[in-house]
Amino acid sequence: MLTVSAGACDTRPADLQANVRTADRPRAAPVTARVTTAPVRAEHIDELLASVAAGHEGNGLPARVEAAFRQDDASVGAALTFIHGGKATKMIIDALAAAGTPAAQDALCRLARDGRLPPHVRAEAVASLGLVKRPTPAMMLQVADLLHAPDPNLSAPALFLAGSVARAGRTEHPAQAAVIERLVLVACARARGTDEQLEALAALGNLGSATVLPRLRQALTAGDPRVRAAATRALRLVPDREADRLLAVTLGRDADPTVRAAAIFAAGFRPLGPLVDVLVDTAQNDPIDYVRAGAVTLLAQNREMSPRVAGR
Repeated sequence: MLTVSAGACDTRPADLQANVRTADRPRAAPVTARVTTAPVRAEHIDELLASVAAGHEGNGLPARVEAAFRQDDASVGAALTFIHGGKATKMIIDALAAAGTPAAQDALCRLARDGRLPPHVRAEAVASLGLVKRPTPAMMLQVADLLHAPDPNLSAPALFLAGSVARAGRTEHPAQAAVIERLVLVACARARGTDEQLEALAALGNLGSATVLPRLRQALTAGDPRVRAAATRALRLVPDREADRLLAVTLGRDADPTVRAAAIFAAGFRPLGPLVDVLVDTAQNDPIDYVRAGAVTLLAQNREMSPRVAGR
């Protein structure tokens, strides 16, 4: 029996942290903490935009801007004018993505396609589309169009986020999700150098579809451990038992510890039932400290999965 302490392995070494970076988002989702102790009055968007322009970020300003976008589509138009005026944009773009209304989604697409804006603003808008929780069909089709953008500053982030958009919209809009999925698969098949392969594998991981399994299975045999680790991470959302089998084999047999650590990372996104035994074996026997630590930490979070995990 493996005894797992709840406080075990709270701190992971830097090399493990680098290996398990999340590939679901181009960057962290905005923090939108809300004050719940009293009703929040409807605030005029001009007041909020003035605070943003002044460089204020405290007092729950991002959440207040998001609330304004949710409450009034006209506020979205004011935000577009603000951005076109050359003002600070990141907080506004993040708030549009967090609001996620049809008007907000349309605004992000308009920003992404607006050639008058600086490239970094357009790229920021593209990346934020991957944070939208319930994409509309129109937004999904515009993301599909962005995959054909001749500008790599747009096409590269579009490829990365497209899988997330397809996955988020697959249940409600399966036809549009299928269009994006086909385009992502075609784009990723063109990857040649190592850097392109790593980007393609990250994009495939975001799709969360069994259609990526043939490509991931092949990448898991690559000689470069960076490619194998990227393919392993990309298995985390694949809804197929074959993904569990591949993770178990990788965790038990791959000679590179960064690849085994990637398998632990991927396992953390999945039901652990099929992986408990190999995780327990890793926690007990892996020769690398940080790999054992990762397995112990994951098992500590899932003690109920197996008698071998339950603490005494």
